Amino acid sequence: QRCYAERHGYEYHVLNPSDYASCRQRDFFFRKHCTVARFLETRRPVDYILFVLDGDNPCVDISRNLDAWLAEARATDVVVYERWMNNEIMAGNYAVRNSDWGIKFCDGWASYDSIDIPRGYHSSDNGAIHMHLVRFLQLSYWNHCAYLWDRLNGGANNLDNYFHFVACTRLLMGAPRRWKVDGRYRVTILPRGHSWSVDGGVANSKISSVGPISHHGQKTANNYKQYFRDSFVMGDDTSCANMMRTDTSVSKARLGEIFHNSLAD
Repeated sequence: QRCYAERHGYEYHVLNPSDYASCRQRDFFFRKHCTVARFLETRRPVDYILFVLDGDNPCVDISRNLDAWLAEARATDVVVYERWMNNEIMAGNYAVRNSDWGIKFCDGWASYDSIDIPRGYHSSDNGAIHMHLVRFLQLSYWNHCAYLWDRLNGGANNLDNYFHFVACTRLLMGAPRRWKVDGRYRVTILPRGHSWSVDGGVANSKISSVGPISHHGQKTANNYKQYFRDSFVMGDDTSCANMMRTDTSVSKARLGEIFHNSLAD
């Protein structure tokens, strides 16, 4: 991430929730969104846009910039996206403007740590983003999904109830689009495959001249070695110029095949 930011002239910050005394959420993931809100309050001017990336989300194609997604982020306050592998909205990576609306959105999301949390499996902030969106977008009949949310009582080994709830919210949201709230564009939901990031397993750890520039879910040294030279991963050579492997790029057609095959799997 640092090397990618340096190459394209972006600011790069590693945010630590412990630096923000007001962020006392019990769950780290909700604390993360509070931290984002507090950080945005320190940024000027008001059109500052922050791309929030999980720590397990390396930038694996450093040749392409974020211009395509920045154009969308400038038109709204929050940009989220559909995960490729299921019907969820992704919680770990998103873009947000330092507008009052963008900051309130993050704070509202973080507030699910202390209110309205079901007893059963709810996927922490990833479940909450669905409930949060249907409320913040002021969608009719959101209370039907709230009924399902409040009654989640299954464990992590049985996700039927959880994905029933997710399906309810996605039906209310309809097709991915740019949403207006009170007459102004506020939230964009990008369709699957159109974001700057995708779960790395979906792409078989390959990149191309199109598609995402970062791959989510890379947690181990072996994961990182699929993209980066061993010397970079192991810390022997931390030079950005020498970090990338040369065998990760494939043609646009081949990447499309890989994505298509992942749906079949």
